[in-house]
Amino acid sequence: MNIVAWVLQGLLAAVFLFHARLSLMPPTRERLNEGMWYILDMPPSLRVFAGVTEGLAAFGLIAPQLVGVATWLTPAAAWGLVLLMLGAIVLHLRRRRIPEHRI
Repeated sequence: MNIVAWVLQGLLAAVFLFHARLSLMPPTRERLNEGMWYILDMPPSLRVFAGVTEGLAAFGLIAPQLVGVATWLTPAAAWGLVLLMLGAIVLHLRRRRIPEHRI
């Protein structure tokens, strides 16, 4: 079970680090996937807030448990990501733009 938790934490951290990089250093509209244009449409201050928050939370998912110091930060980072994702849901629903995922 411990290995599964570490793998899931690592995958979540990687995804949120990737999205944090996109939020903090967005590419041009032509280079973005069609479903991710919302990144450029967000107000710059909200985009920076989301990017910094996602990056810190990704770090918080891994580092405290890995080092064994302040391990309470790992669940706090996870709950912070839950709150951030609830805000993202509200943002997308207000804009009536639900990202489509094509397989």
